[in-house]
Amino acid sequence: MLSSVQVVRIRNALQSLYDHKMTIREMTKTTRANHSTEFTPTVVVQDAPCRLSFRNSPSTTNDDPAQISQTTRLFYAPEITIKEGSQIEVTHNGVTTLYKRSGTESVYDTHKECEIE
Repeated sequence: MLSSVQVVRIRNALQSLYDHKMTIREMTKTTRANHSTEFTPTVVVQDAPCRLSFRNSPSTTNDDPAQISQTTRLFYAPEITIKEGSQIEVTHNGVTTLYKRSGTESVYDTHKECEIE
């Protein structure tokens, strides 16, 4: 078990690596004037520091041996909660990428992480 001092040190070290910014949009249910409902993306977190990690894996099927899949993992502060299915916009070096869907969060004392698509 880590002491609170160790957690703070590790967390500060991890957060010093956050070189991206993210905006999180959750789908919220709204009711129109005609009483129909729709889901619209609503910003719940804007310009929060984060970091992306990429992992490439070769295909395991014989159909297309040249196919490679990529897993994208997002790291961020433990105070932030990202609901499954949220849209996440990540900006790094002036380039913005919109990820259409987030997975389940993994929660640690020092950070949170989730896969995004």
